[in-house]
Amino acid sequence: MEKPIEVTLISPAKIAGKHERAGRTLSVSSTIAIQLAATGAIASADLGEIDLQVTDPDGLSGIDAGKIALEESLKLTMSQRDAALAKIEELKGARDTLTSELAKSQEQVTELESNRDALAHEVAKADLVITELRAAVASKTSEASDMKTATSEPSAAPKKAAKPTAAKPKG
Repeated sequence: MEKPIEVTLISPAKIAGKHERAGRTLSVSSTIAIQLAATGAIASADLGEIDLQVTDPDGLSGIDAGKIALEESLKLTMSQRDAALAKIEELKGARDTLTSELAKSQEQVTELESNRDALAHEVAKADLVITELRAAVASKTSEASDMKTATSEPSAAPKKAAKPTAAKPKG
């Protein structure tokens, strides 16, 4: 009979028809431990005690094909799990980078909106000054026109200047 292995469940599992909760430490056979690791119910570090080279107890009749298939399946599953965990970490890093870039972009948008509002205020002030200048120009143009009209209209016929009469010499 093989030596039982102590494993700690990292997720709930059904063992020998009984539901076990995550965090529970159990003694199981190496076959059950391999199956639990393949499903991700235990950490692969718990398998360190298992000799994955399972052979016939007599040592002469050959290797049990079912156990080899299970071992290969476990190795593949563990490899896929490790690759998935690595991909998860990579995606978390990408998410963090994108979150940071989004925050920077939002700060830039806020700054641009503030600049836009300041420019709109300055444009409104400039429009007011332009309106005042147009009114002043119109007023001065009207005054100049009135003055020109006033100087070009003949008032009354100019009076002829009286000729000085010089006294006639008698003589």
